[in-house]
Amino acid sequence: MDKLKSRFLDNGVPVIIGEYGCSTKNKTEETVRTFLTAVAQAAYTKGMCPMLWDVTGVFYDRNNCRMLDSQLEQDLQEIAAAPRDGIHNVS
Repeated sequence: MDKLKSRFLDNGVPVIIGEYGCSTKNKTEETVRTFLTAVAQAAYTKGMCPMLWDVTGVFYDRNNCRMLDSQLEQDLQEIAAAPRDGIHNVS
């Protein structure tokens, strides 16, 4: 994230992490959640926009427009609400 910040953000180029995620095979929900929130937090605190990748309905239910893991949803919402480098959140 530091390299993306210094190469792009510090030069006025916005950064969108287009897709990030991880396989859930042979992993606990807690370790998956830890990875997903760590990436989101690292990106957000630097002023980047991470996009969670979920094409299989593992994290997000597209039919009912809701997160499937309420703890992950809460963690991501807290990260999104936190202050970011040079970014002012708008309510």
